[in-house]
Amino acid sequence: MADSNQLLQRNKDLEATCAHEEARIIARHQVFVITCLDPRTDSSAFLELDLCDAMVVGNAGGHVSADVLKDLAYAGYLASALVAGGPQFEAAVVHHEAAPPGSSPAEAPRRLA
Repeated sequence: MADSNQLLQRNKDLEATCAHEEARIIARHQVFVITCLDPRTDSSAFLELDLCDAMVVGNAGGHVSADVLKDLAYAGYLASALVAGGPQFEAAVVHHEAAPPGSSPAEAPRRLA
């Protein structure tokens, strides 16, 4: 069973720093990252992303699904509503090559498209 208490405490600790008060809704890097939800990969780590650096969506396999397209469309709408003319941004699909259970995705080459 997952221990969500530790995650909730981390959230409370972050809230206590007030870092969220300076968080931006418009990302620093104008990129929408679509990546795999595999816990053996961490796009924030290998892309060196900090809080508010990019919009990141993870799903099974890092595929561009209908739901991801809806998220992308909403991000574009939100950007245009908040910033005159809306910032332009790119979409980056990041996924690892075949990484069977028990192996490390780091062993398979990654491609940024």
